[in-house]
Amino acid sequence: MHILVVGAGRGLGLHLAAEALKRGHKVAASCRTMTADLTDLKTEYGESLLTVKLDLREEGSIARAVVEIQDKLGYLNSIINNAGVLLGRNDSIRGIQLSDLEESFAVNLFGPMLIMKHCDSLLAKDQPGVVVNVSSESALDMGPRDFPYSLTKHALNAFSQKLQSHYAGTAVKVYAVHPGWMKTDMGGPNAPLDPRVSAERILNIVEGKTIPNSVFVESL
Repeated sequence: MHILVVGAGRGLGLHLAAEALKRGHKVAASCRTMTADLTDLKTEYGESLLTVKLDLREEGSIARAVVEIQDKLGYLNSIINNAGVLLGRNDSIRGIQLSDLEESFAVNLFGPMLIMKHCDSLLAKDQPGVVVNVSSESALDMGPRDFPYSLTKHALNAFSQKLQSHYAGTAVKVYAVHPGWMKTDMGGPNAPLDPRVSAERILNIVEGKTIPNSVFVESL
């Protein structure tokens, strides 16, 4: 398969790229700034890994990256929209910062939407493929705080449902996946889950080894 992993520089995204490469797939790995870990993967897997710089906050950057992916890979079977930001988590309604809201929506929601806008023509819709939007159980949290992250992930779930309708009648499936509370920069050191485990489980969905029964996958 040809798989695009968005936000592959570190954390879950890096493990997703590594797991996909280990399973023999060709991977386009995008990040805003190249990391040493991603460079190491490139050294190990060579032509099987295409690294592209991509800033989700700039549509022009997305468009240029997708042209590069098309030139090098030709088509995509699956897309994993993994990049995300966690801002203003402890702010009450009185403390909400417009800048946090704007950044969160730009990366967590508008970014995946623009990725799909520009990648839609690259998806091989007559072949089994999967779009995974990495969501969160926070999308279902209607508590008094965590406004930017919770609301953007809630909206991402709704977008995933719309996208599923868009691909109805094709071989492409769409899921919004809660990967679990993981030991990453975002999840923190107290998280119980190794991101490599989440990466393996998400790749099982991409490969069709695991077939969820709903768009929102709350537990892997």
